[in-house]
Amino acid sequence: MTRNTGRKTCPLKTCPLTPEPVDWENVQSLIRRPFRHWEASAHMILTIHDPAKARDWLRDELIDRVRFANEIYDLESPDHFGDKAGDVPHVAIAFTVTGLRKLGISEDDLETFDPAFVEGMAPDPKTPDTAGSNPIRQHGSTRRAGILGDLHENHASNWTWGGIDTLPDGRDAPDDPDRILCDQVDLLLMVFAEKDNRTAICDFIRDLHTTDRGVHDPLARVAWQRGDCPLHHQTNLTEREHFGFLDGLSQPIFPDRADARKVSARWREFHEVRVGEFILGYCNERNEMPESPSLTPEAYQGADLPRRAETGGAPGDMRLDFGKNGTYLVARQLHQNVGTFDGLVARAAELIKADHEPAPIPEAAGLLMGRGLDGEPLVPDHGDPKDAKAEYPTYNDYGFHQTDPSGLLCPIGSHVRRANPRDSLEPNPDAALSMAKQHRILRRSRIYGDRSKRLGFWDEDGDGRRRMPDPTLSPDERKQLRDAEDAEERGLFFICLNTDIAGQFEFIQDTWLNNPNFGDLEGERDAILAASIDTKVSLTSMPFTRWMDRNEKDDRGDYIGKPVVEMRGGAYFFLPGRHALQTLADASTSLRPREPDAPAFPIQIPNEEPTDG
Repeated sequence: MTRNTGRKTCPLKTCPLTPEPVDWENVQSLIRRPFRHWEASAHMILTIHDPAKARDWLRDELIDRVRFANEIYDLESPDHFGDKAGDVPHVAIAFTVTGLRKLGISEDDLETFDPAFVEGMAPDPKTPDTAGSNPIRQHGSTRRAGILGDLHENHASNWTWGGIDTLPDGRDAPDDPDRILCDQVDLLLMVFAEKDNRTAICDFIRDLHTTDRGVHDPLARVAWQRGDCPLHHQTNLTEREHFGFLDGLSQPIFPDRADARKVSARWREFHEVRVGEFILGYCNERNEMPESPSLTPEAYQGADLPRRAETGGAPGDMRLDFGKNGTYLVARQLHQNVGTFDGLVARAAELIKADHEPAPIPEAAGLLMGRGLDGEPLVPDHGDPKDAKAEYPTYNDYGFHQTDPSGLLCPIGSHVRRANPRDSLEPNPDAALSMAKQHRILRRSRIYGDRSKRLGFWDEDGDGRRRMPDPTLSPDERKQLRDAEDAEERGLFFICLNTDIAGQFEFIQDTWLNNPNFGDLEGERDAILAASIDTKVSLTSMPFTRWMDRNEKDDRGDYIGKPVVEMRGGAYFFLPGRHALQTLADASTSLRPREPDAPAFPIQIPNEEPTDG
């Protein structure tokens, strides 16, 4: 379970005995905290069509709107926000490898970036560097597809954005103007405002679309041509995701936040993670400095960037440290099939019913997820009691080693336990927890789309009851209801931050979530994220174990193996620090010629906040 990054560059440098304090004034605020006081947001996937104009836009307008950690938060107090949103939206910005190329980063300099970032989330399987005898690659996918589980319905040829034009059988996909391929994704622009000020975001987007900034919004163009409003422009920070669970409960904390938050020593033991796991230029959990991308100094004379010899590189390394105070950002748009999840939970409840009466619908959902709907841990030893003033609404300082080593309470294969096994994967709990911390990620996700009015587990009306379908519905009518809910476009715009894509995000996806032998299981995969392959899930209910095969048939005779979550798009981005952003904006030349102007499209952005999502 050790980290394997596959890097080909120089070895990492051991950290000094006294770690360097974080330069928060040069770190984008999204890394520090998820803009909790700015619940309204938009996530825009942009293409650069004129690098010179895009650079001017970045230098003259965007950089002043990017918020850095010291501007947003009083770092001595977790409850004081030093800057209110007001009428001006805050932004965070990140670039793909194609975006950096267009802004002038040379191929030699790009070789110093994380190899996974350079290759991309969905590279072309026909390129020489991904060719080979691997059957996954032979069938129109790349090595990353197997790692990430992007197979079958979730194959990159089905994505709306960031995907490829090669079908699973290796044939070229038919031309589809509605799809935005991976080489068209250059920039992720995240815009934040207070919940009651979505108009400010709409004004920002309207200005971007009506003025030639050197970028255009291909997803918006496609949506408006269909008469729709692009859903990625309507994201929100809420407590519950669409399946009804409290979200974002188990987040790592930085060492310099522990005393300010007054969390217990036990909480710190489970969740305090060294900064270098999430920000380049600082020590990580292996007491090493993560490799940081660098630039040729001759090409960027006058850039306000430190030398690599000063930030963890080899002695005498005079290259400019472009990565310092930045990180890598993973974005994946995940469509949530609420109807399919409802059917999966109903099937799970039927299997448990032999041991528990009546059929425990909420309990079955909790066993699949690994937490209760309100975030309650399924294990008895969950540390300190609830604190109404705490940042998170439930306690989170618990392990599995002592209280539930066999998964009788929280199934070993449940989503939450797979995503963060804590102290459970080694005989020695301290070693297990140390290993788990080497693979943590910072999540910064937001939901999009309207909530279901007919299916769900959330207590929206305050009556403490699940929103159930009409009990008089026939099996055919219930199936139609679930299919109708699946057809509604809603889901999670998943974002995570890490300094080592292969060793953190991809490790979690491949070694924990999609691993059929995780925790000594056999033939199982994560019930929530796995594509519709031969996935089995064990639901433990003392003293029995029930197995659920997603390829079996439901009461209508249809297979229940449809994915609970489907990919709509994704890409790897680099989120730069302040000085790296300024360097990109100040570069005087571009290595790429000017591309054709973006086609015009009508502007129809609503000024109101969506009714329920």
